Amino acid sequence: DISDVRHLKASLCKLHGFPTCMQQLLHNGNSLENSFELDALMNLQLILVTPSNEAQQLKAAGELLDSCARGNLQIARLLLEAGANKNAKDDLLRTALMLTAERGHVEIVRLLLQAGADKDMQDCLGETALTLAAQNGHVEIARLLLQAGADKDLQRHVGCTALMIAAYYGHTEIVRLLLQAGADTAALRRLHSPIACS
Repeated sequence: DISDVRHLKASLCKLHGFPTCMQQLLHNGNSLENSFELDALMNLQLILVTPSNEAQQLKAAGELLDSCARGNLQIARLLLEAGANKNAKDDLLRTALMLTAERGHVEIVRLLLQAGADKDMQDCLGETALTLAAQNGHVEIARLLLQAGADKDLQRHVGCTALMIAAYYGHTEIVRLLLQAGADTAALRRLHSPIACS
């Protein structure tokens, strides 16, 4: 039900991939507020604007996190091109790169790395994009992160490295990648308990 501008923007985002924070709808040259009711047939113009003020930039960052988590490459690309913060964090301090690495969205990981996203940021548990890829068995993402220079020996807060995590979960191809990249094998001997890396 498209009853107002807010719902129309959400529909345009879903159907055509236009981020809602970049949409501005005009009627007779006047910008319409999100609460404006669409109760009659109207000729509207849609323009895409770059987020300019702090509130718009925060909204763009939130939409980037959401689009990356959902695997929507088109929206993520538009937001990055419009200047959305590629290193923005959610409430758990997770970045778009962490969310995509965890969920296995290879092309978005590639896009974020090309955009210069920080490869080694840690969330509230000390997770990185590489530890999340290692835990979930995403070989191609682990390869991309290592090629981009991600720190292979960075530890979670409980002391586990990507190598320890991949070994614990039985992701042998990622273990091989990490060993080829020179990951610290002493980390495996320091494993306090299997539960630490689960």
